[in-house]
Amino acid sequence: MQEILPGLLKKLEAVRRGTGFIDDIKDKWAQAIQNPVGQHSRPLRVSKDGVLIVEVESPAWMYKASMGKKSILSALKKAIPGARAISSIEFKHHS
Repeated sequence: MQEILPGLLKKLEAVRRGTGFIDDIKDKWAQAIQNPVGQHSRPLRVSKDGVLIVEVESPAWMYKASMGKKSILSALKKAIPGARAISSIEFKHHS
């Protein structure tokens, strides 16, 4: 019980701050979406209005990710229960 409590308290605090599921998304991103885009991108954060901000490796991957946005979001919501709170995905490329 003592080893479970700290982890549980950390998760509860994250949920209180509204960031509880972003860690799950980051940990399971590539596996959850089962799409090559997952290997060339990484989730950064979820905005207050529920938009998942994802960084991609290049403009080409940003294009591919944008074309598959609906299927990526659907797969993410199926794989990660907390991801149901995400309303949309925004892909960004930072050089």
